[in-house]
Amino acid sequence: MEDKKKSCDASVPLEDEKSDEDAINKKRQHKRMAELGYAQAYLMHEMRRPLITLGLLARSLRRRGTLEEKDYEILDSIIELVTSTETMLNDSLDFVGPPKGKRKPVDVVK
Repeated sequence: MEDKKKSCDASVPLEDEKSDEDAINKKRQHKRMAELGYAQAYLMHEMRRPLITLGLLARSLRRRGTLEEKDYEILDSIIELVTSTETMLNDSLDFVGPPKGKRKPVDVVK
């Protein structure tokens, strides 16, 4: 009769086994989230490069001063859109990356 009881007890997960399984699942989830964050940061970086180039080219054309007024309006629109998209991408990178602490002076002599 004791043998039956032992075999039944073996099929019921112990608390330690359950907490180990939870810890493993949490570790897997953290790893997936880190990989997702890395992929998003990579994509954001790849998107920023052509945007920066477009912005530089548009600003360069604007400084030349050889275009008609309507062309300057188009350039201004391009520059505004590039700037706002760069800001959005930078904000997204800040969200994905590790938190940035606020620096403040500390008295190390104390």
